Amino acid sequence: MCIQQYYLQTSKTYLNACILTFLLLSAILTVCMFLAIRPPFALVAIPFFIVAISQFNGYIRFRNHSKEAHFKINSTEKIDFFTNPNFLLALAPAPALKILLFHPNGFLTGELKEVEGKFWRWFLPSFFDFYVKKRFGFYNQEGELLALIDVKQKEIAVLDRKGNNVVTFNTHSQIGESLRDRVQYRAEHLSSMYTDIHIHRQKHPVSRLRKGWMPLEWGTNFHVNTPILSFDPQATKNDRLLALAVIIGYFQYDNH
Repeated sequence: MCIQQYYLQTSKTYLNACILTFLLLSAILTVCMFLAIRPPFALVAIPFFIVAISQFNGYIRFRNHSKEAHFKINSTEKIDFFTNPNFLLALAPAPALKILLFHPNGFLTGELKEVEGKFWRWFLPSFFDFYVKKRFGFYNQEGELLALIDVKQKEIAVLDRKGNNVVTFNTHSQIGESLRDRVQYRAEHLSSMYTDIHIHRQKHPVSRLRKGWMPLEWGTNFHVNTPILSFDPQATKNDRLLALAVIIGYFQYDNH
């Protein structure tokens, strides 16, 4: 998959949601017509129109993104998450958090999603969802499992593919730890107005998550507000796995 295909799929999802909203409204209004006491149709319809307009705007926005994306290469090279310095993140529509990681050339390099997605999660309010234990899988572009991430309220544990705990992260204290060597991590939010998170191992910066800045050459494929995950050249495997925990903690209840 490339970023252009992602934009097209997302636009179709928004369009289908818009159509479904109007179908549901039509069914409700049809039932109301047969009631002895008819409710005011305008009051019934207004919330559905607001939702439909929001979904249609999403369809237009992502369709335009797909038209603006331009590709000059057709790469099938395997891109390793543990060695490459920069990744761009896209939140995909799903009942739970689902993040796609793209290389700056526009091609998919990894996917972060629930191991077993549950349909009823679409309807669960975030307040109740917070108390549901979740397990996410991190997969490369070929669908190979690279790591598991267990989320239980404020505690996030990252496991290797064999199920061994590697690093932990607390979303309340924003402190993490590597379990083997007891190395401490801290995620520092530099602004409450926009996304700019620095992750430090001890006092050494190892990764950064930010939004609103992008090199000009990447702008041909990605929207300027696409989140960018960057790694220090000396970042270790554990540093990168810890960054996944920070990402989940930050985006878990974002719009997706």
